[in-house]
Amino acid sequence: MGVRLTLEGAGEVREKLLAVGTQFEGSLQPLFESLGASWEASFKSHVRDEINVGGAPFVELAASTRRRRRALRFPEANPILRRRGDLVDSIKAIEISDTELVVGSEHPGAALLNFGGVTSPRSAIPNAVVPSRTFIGLSAQEVDDLFVTLEKFLFGDGSEGEAARA
Repeated sequence: MGVRLTLEGAGEVREKLLAVGTQFEGSLQPLFESLGASWEASFKSHVRDEINVGGAPFVELAASTRRRRRALRFPEANPILRRRGDLVDSIKAIEISDTELVVGSEHPGAALLNFGGVTSPRSAIPNAVVPSRTFIGLSAQEVDDLFVTLEKFLFGDGSEGEAARA
């Protein structure tokens, strides 16, 4: 099971986007394509730079994880969420349409790595506590940037959105 981030519960952002959806007659797909590419790059950079969505560094790896990595001939401590690159490679725009943008990861371990939790009793390191290392999500600045992008697309910089608005 992967990670899917939605705007549910994101109050003001969700309300504004829903209001726009009822008034806008053009296609939102160009906007979603632009946002999808930006968010994909942002989520990947969180993993590569080892920083949470809010900018704090990832929690260091546990001693048991470092020992397992050493036994598998991977770098013992770094990079934290990257051994082969499959997690970073899995982050993408999963769905883009006129009505929906889904950016995230369908990597089997993404949810556990993003939100934290306990490993399965059948895993390589059974029942281990995994701290949250939030790499899928928007920072406060990215939410602010979303409003600016949305406003420009709909009302003002000569973009496709201006010509298509109601």
